[in-house]
Amino acid sequence: MKTDRIFLYIGMLAILSAIAFYGLTKRQDKPIARLKVPHEFSTGQSEFPSPTPVSVGKQEREEQKTPTESNHAMIADPVPSSEIRIPSPERILTLIFSSDEEDRREGLSYLAELLEQNQGIDILEQMIESGDFGLCEKALPLMSLVNEKERITLILKGLDNPEASFRREFLTLARDLVEVDVNPILLKGLKDDDKTIQEETTDLYRFFLDKPLYQAAYEGLNHDDMKIRQAALNYLTDKHTVSSVTILLEALKSEFPEVVEGSGNALRFITESPVENNDYTEWKTWWDENKMRILEEQHIVENEE
Repeated sequence: MKTDRIFLYIGMLAILSAIAFYGLTKRQDKPIARLKVPHEFSTGQSEFPSPTPVSVGKQEREEQKTPTESNHAMIADPVPSSEIRIPSPERILTLIFSSDEEDRREGLSYLAELLEQNQGIDILEQMIESGDFGLCEKALPLMSLVNEKERITLILKGLDNPEASFRREFLTLARDLVEVDVNPILLKGLKDDDKTIQEETTDLYRFFLDKPLYQAAYEGLNHDDMKIRQAALNYLTDKHTVSSVTILLEALKSEFPEVVEGSGNALRFITESPVENNDYTEWKTWWDENKMRILEEQHIVENEE
């Protein structure tokens, strides 16, 4: 009996020990309670954000900047173009004529700035007159920055270049001229020793048909190249003006038979005259007697617009 009681006590102790052990284990498994952040202070992030790593990348550093820091980093205060300091013309000239390619580029950049302000034309002129292949090549694209009045002067200087290829390039620039008299360019081109330049000058008669090229046309009628004479004659035939009639009348005295015949045909076409021959005296008499009537009938115009 005594033995049974002992075993009963031992069993009860074992049960109590098991219950105590189970309770201790459950307590350790229970999560630790966290502090609640009031709703008005909540940022939508976890209550305990992970610490910032010691080493961060470039993008992470940008994200960690304050708004002010980020704005200053991304938006630099622009420097007004008026505050860009342009060296003196002498310094620019030195840079452009330097043998160092980097200096030349820098000088040409400054020169472009000057030309846009209608300055530095004398520097461009010296580049053209230098005869240096590289400088002339760099001068060509800068010509468009020069006003037409100054540009035609530079083109004429370019037509003095010893290289025929450059003279052709400068002659081509004449096609961009709108408001100035281009007769001087044609006159110079017609006298060039290079036949290709003479031919390209001849093309300008047709290109500038709406311009008064009477000076160049008169010279063209007396040129030793028959193609140029024909181009000048075609130009005058298409111009129904008093000036064209006057030149064609004088051309009736030309030493070139095809010019005399072409001029007579052109006069009959423009004035609708009944004169059938190409005699200068007869034509001059008829024109003096009928000029005012022809003008009134608007077969030709006195002056060009």
